[in-house]
Amino acid sequence: MKRKDTQEENTCAYCEHAVPVNHAEAFLCDYKGVVRPEGRCRRFAFDLLKVSPRRRPLSSDDELDFSL
Repeated sequence: MKRKDTQEENTCAYCEHAVPVNHAEAFLCDYKGVVRPEGRCRRFAFDLLKVSPRRRPLSSDDELDFSL
């Protein structure tokens, strides 16, 4: 299944070839060197471990849901 917001995720911040640089808004790429987090290139490889999952919204629990 393809995700809807793939354009926003195809950035260096989510690439497996990029590593964040300490105390800076930059990433160190294996191929391009120092790059910005919103940068893009054709060697992009999505790293699932760099994405923080969204929290599910809490459902409104009523007393009727728990009654028999």
